[in-house]
Amino acid sequence: GHPISMELIVRNYEHINVDNLEIFDPKIILDVDSEKTEEYLNRVVMEVLSDNDYELLKNLSIINSDIENNINKRVVETLYIDANINLSFKNLINAGFLKKKDNQEDAYEFTYDHIKESLGLEVDEVNHRLAINYYTKKKELYGENPADFIEILYHNSLIETKENLVLDFISTENPELLKPYSLNKLVTLGKELKEFFEGELKAKIYYQLGIFYYTLGRYSEAETCYNDALKIYLDLEERNPNLYQDKIADVYSKLGTLFMKSRKYDEAEKYHNLTLNIKLTLVEKEPNTFLPHLAWTYGNLGLLYKAKKSYKMSENSFKRALDIRKGLALTDRNDYLADLAWTRGNLGLLYNKIKKKQKAKKEFLKALEIREELAERDPTTYLSDLAWTQNNLGTIYKKLQKYEYGKQMHLKALKIYEDLSIKNPEYYLYYKAWTWDQLALLYMNLKDNDESERLFKESLKIKRILAKSKPFKIEKSIMWSNGKLGLLYSKEKKYEEAEESFLKALSNAQKLALYYPDLFENNVADIQLRLGNFYRGLNKTFEAESAYKEALKINLKLSKKNPELNLFYVGITYNNLAKIYLNQNRLKDAEICFLTAKKVRKKLAFRYPEIFLHYIEIYTDLLGKFYMNLNQYDKTLKTKLLDLKIYKRMAEINPKTFFPRLAKVQKEVGSCYNKLDKFNEAEQAFFKSKKQYENLAEKYPEIYLTSLAEIFQTLSHFYIKFNLKNEALNNNHNAINVFQQAMIYKQKLCLRNLAYLHNERALIHSEFKRFMSAKRNFAFSLEYILDLVEETPGKHLTYINKIFDDIRLFYQNFEDLE
Repeated sequence: GHPISMELIVRNYEHINVDNLEIFDPKIILDVDSEKTEEYLNRVVMEVLSDNDYELLKNLSIINSDIENNINKRVVETLYIDANINLSFKNLINAGFLKKKDNQEDAYEFTYDHIKESLGLEVDEVNHRLAINYYTKKKELYGENPADFIEILYHNSLIETKENLVLDFISTENPELLKPYSLNKLVTLGKELKEFFEGELKAKIYYQLGIFYYTLGRYSEAETCYNDALKIYLDLEERNPNLYQDKIADVYSKLGTLFMKSRKYDEAEKYHNLTLNIKLTLVEKEPNTFLPHLAWTYGNLGLLYKAKKSYKMSENSFKRALDIRKGLALTDRNDYLADLAWTRGNLGLLYNKIKKKQKAKKEFLKALEIREELAERDPTTYLSDLAWTQNNLGTIYKKLQKYEYGKQMHLKALKIYEDLSIKNPEYYLYYKAWTWDQLALLYMNLKDNDESERLFKESLKIKRILAKSKPFKIEKSIMWSNGKLGLLYSKEKKYEEAEESFLKALSNAQKLALYYPDLFENNVADIQLRLGNFYRGLNKTFEAESAYKEALKINLKLSKKNPELNLFYVGITYNNLAKIYLNQNRLKDAEICFLTAKKVRKKLAFRYPEIFLHYIEIYTDLLGKFYMNLNQYDKTLKTKLLDLKIYKRMAEINPKTFFPRLAKVQKEVGSCYNKLDKFNEAEQAFFKSKKQYENLAEKYPEIYLTSLAEIFQTLSHFYIKFNLKNEALNNNHNAINVFQQAMIYKQKLCLRNLAYLHNERALIHSEFKRFMSAKRNFAFSLEYILDLVEETPGKHLTYINKIFDDIRLFYQNFEDLE
């Protein structure tokens, strides 16, 4: 029979009438099936319980004990108003059918889920009405709970007409606060309701079903429901022009958000822009009604463009939302202040992403000011938003290296989440753990690795408990924490612990990707890439190559759906593989990977020049160094000329950022021509670079004077090679003058180069037999290098020896024994 039967018989043998048992026939074992086992278990349950106890157990079987404070003994006793109810409840506990929930007063659950499910099959309308009465009484005693409301709705759906339920169903709010068991009951109800209605009401049911599926992470089913709703609304709009535009826009918006969540950014952009077009039309007709909706649409576009790395478009969208909401808050402060804080917070997150830390801090401080006001007015609604903003500010202070400010912000957020988690542990314990993560990162920056490790581990403890009820959301966060722990252990050179943490993170990602491939295969690839980097750092080339190839396989597959994100990582992975092959002297494999990385980035740059064009230089630079080390200067030149073409284009788009890189690449092109002994082409390239650096040094002397001096120094070496000593002396003289001007900005760099230049100048003068000039320049060279040696003894001794060797040779050649 069922193993539960044995436990119940042993525990309750005193209640069983042994005389009524039949003689056991061993042959019956051969004829046992699931139905007979179930029937036997039910007979055992009925045997050990009185009729009253059994009826109570049956009624309790349809109370959802997954809800925190169910099954509530106080509610049951108040509901029945029966002197024997307390005794029956006690009997069920003693017989082993019910057990107390940990850390929850008056809350019990079934010891055996199997018995609960079996009894639940026998319930009828009377039991369902008792369940409704239970949740109604619980509301009177403990206040409203969204999960209890869903239970009432569910039990009503089994006994009431559908017309009485549909309005409650379509008006369900804040689904993100509901747990999966409540959402699944709403899905079951919605699937039934949609069969009973037509027209607009059916569209609303589909729309609401889409929201519930989306909240559960069931995106394919959500998309189907949204499209079903859209089809109905478009049909209604065709028959009744301009009546359903706002409903159509709402569905477009949901589809845009869904596709963004699935990282199908082109589809998301299409639907958000369709929403925008409708909202702009509606605002012209009814600005008071639709301006808030338009602000939300701009906000959604801001989030989308941020995800697409179109940061300027993201900023513009958020600013448009901000302008609207500032105007709305002036007319109705109470209604629109929270939305204004949301927009400022997201603008701050964008600035944080693009490393505009001061702008991010400014927006977060403004959001904080608003949320402090809101939380003082209505702490129940807004305290969690305040804590969120405090954590964001803490992160920015951390990046600005204002660690004490950052710590204070995180601690304030932690205090709020600790208080909130006492009332609602299921929801706020996660945010408490997340705040510990932020503090752990701060302590990692402070090199307090012990405290950082402790906080990460405390956070993981909470998350593992929460993962039992919210596996989708929490498993992702566990993956993140394990990854960060891996980085921490790597810094501490605890390589075994680091590898274990990275592998745990990989296991978390693979588990999630099994159920939600569209969402989490990217994470699997990302962690494989990090593992590859980790193994490469330990010279474990076999493991590194294996991890990189796994990352590459996933990113190549995903790049067909989402090229702008995954091709980026394809390029990185090929590049890292090339480095491994280079170390193994597998030069042909390294070249293929470098070339493929460059080809991938070129493809991205063609489609998205604003985002990816400058990344090509990273790969062509590595490819150029690869060919340079192999003395393949013609191939090096080819890569540098491609760089030059890219940076000319980028300098037109963003001169402040890319003009300096253009000057650098122009110089490198000259060096390539020089290696190939192409004098005219090299000289022309060096002159162009010199002119570019002269313009830069005039505007930003503290940054580019040394670069200008270095191009003069390069020209000096260039002319020495071609035996043009006067031209070499002129450029050497210019380099010395510019380095002397730059001494106030970069003293050590200038001292070293001045020593080199005077030594070089002395050698040229000695060839011209200008002995006094040569001696004077040797003296200058020694003076500069000895100044450096005083600060860093031992670092420049090799060069000092070279200067002395040059001086000895100088005196020997001219028989001057001085």
